[in-house]
Amino acid sequence: MSVRACVSLSLVGVLSAALSAPAHAASITFANETFATGSGIGNVPTILVIQAADAETGAVSWNGLADVTSGDAKSSSRTWSVADLAAIGILGADTNFGLVFNLNESSNNRDVSLTALGLNFFASDGSMLFAAPYACVGCNYSLPLVLSESGQGTGSSGFLFRVALTAPERAQFFASTSNRLGLAATINATDSGPETFYLSASQAQLNANLDPMVPNPEPASLVLLGTGLLGLSSVTMRRRRSKNATRTVKLDHGATQRR
Repeated sequence: MSVRACVSLSLVGVLSAALSAPAHAASITFANETFATGSGIGNVPTILVIQAADAETGAVSWNGLADVTSGDAKSSSRTWSVADLAAIGILGADTNFGLVFNLNESSNNRDVSLTALGLNFFASDGSMLFAAPYACVGCNYSLPLVLSESGQGTGSSGFLFRVALTAPERAQFFASTSNRLGLAATINATDSGPETFYLSASQAQLNANLDPMVPNPEPASLVLLGTGLLGLSSVTMRRRRSKNATRTVKLDHGATQRR
């Protein structure tokens, strides 16, 4: 499987800007939740669509005049202004909002590997205010994060990531209705299907639209399961050898008995 290593200069610029942005506590987290409501592409508030074979990396950003797509980002990708976010129910008073990752590969039930994910918060002139990287401190879902496609359909249900901002960050970003939100992501092990990221409103809506926890084993659980299976296999083999091992005992009439 070949993985493309070339990234467009504009995408490199987005990633570099994110690294040079002021340090903040904004973050994206994942708790193995799925989001039930997704009514199809064009009906959900799409922020980024990326599509390529083997590996996908792309971003949508704001240059002060227009949206800029880079890498494998499709034309349906767009930034969202504060005014746009308010129209879909994402407000400065919200401590967090949702980012839904909708998998739609060409083959059913395919596993992909999410290796990078970050939201970028732009001022109206295109300068970076701050970034929200994927964060996993003491969690079981560190990157690269392997996710399994449970059902096909672009813009349908998907994996729920939660975006949290501090009070100073919310005050800074939501201060102007012209400030913009963009996204960058990298996904490996793809097979040409389009991956869609879309936004979801406040906590109340997120809780109302959550599916039950998806049954992906946590990495720590996989280690424990593997250790348990090895122990069970060892016990079974010892019992089998003990059962098969026999002693020959000489009887008075010259016959032998195996027991």
